[in-house]
Amino acid sequence: MQHSKRKQTNQRHLLTIAGLDPSLSNWGVVKGTLDIIEGYFDVDSLHLIHPDKNKKTKMRQNSKDVLSAQQLYKGNIELLHDVDIVIAELPTGSQSARASAAYGICMGIVGALTLDLDNFIQVTPMDVKKVVGNNNPTKSEMIDWAVDMHPDANWPLYKRDRSWYISEAKAEHMADALAAIYAGAETKQFLNLINQYKDSL
Repeated sequence: MQHSKRKQTNQRHLLTIAGLDPSLSNWGVVKGTLDIIEGYFDVDSLHLIHPDKNKKTKMRQNSKDVLSAQQLYKGNIELLHDVDIVIAELPTGSQSARASAAYGICMGIVGALTLDLDNFIQVTPMDVKKVVGNNNPTKSEMIDWAVDMHPDANWPLYKRDRSWYISEAKAEHMADALAAIYAGAETKQFLNLINQYKDSL
């Protein structure tokens, strides 16, 4: 799969691909278009689903978690309803009780999405890191790779001293979601799906 700077016109050859970076606080989503004949991939939009946790209320933490899970699930369904293939980076492990709870909630949401959406591919954090050519890239390196691959995407920006900068706090989740797409494209499951779509043309 190659990144492309040109628009494709043959609609029969186009698939909508989405990448996910699951997180309880900042869930990254990338949507793009793949020409399955030419092999070119264009990013259409970058998204960050950020649940309203109602920090100012006296709501119990478990009730806040339920609300966050609802908002994340709804946000994903709204973005992914027209997607042909979804590729998600699945988080692994946790180092605290709170992180463990967040991990469980994210896995529950991903599990529900796999039931509602066809052609769902799972990749590991190691798979995602490998696509940038570095087994242990920093957040900045992941963002640099992603922006270099798709500089025209709607990366989150902020202005300071009359200059524009990429918001790393937001972009890191989008970059991981984009890398998940490229990692997923290397899997046998993805290649089998592409061949099925080609056979149906």
